[in-house]
Amino acid sequence: MIEHEEVQNNQRLPFYFYYDNKVMQPEHWHQGIELNYLIKGKDLRFALEGQTYHFNSGDIWLVNRRQIHSASGEAGEWEYGGVNY
Repeated sequence: MIEHEEVQNNQRLPFYFYYDNKVMQPEHWHQGIELNYLIKGKDLRFALEGQTYHFNSGDIWLVNRRQIHSASGEAGEWEYGGVNY
């Protein structure tokens, strides 16, 4: 089942900032736009609407609202952050 991720924006700011070090993210979607930045890691596999994209440290990518997406990668050290609008 594909989850709807409900993002709670900061009351003082019109966006939600996140930081994580777990690369495995199951399929999900949300109402807002998501901007991602891979700080550390190699060959992050990002599935977006049936297409798989590969990202490495320093890459930035955007996910439009209501697009189904997920992430996976080999075991290792990961760091990434992003913003949901």
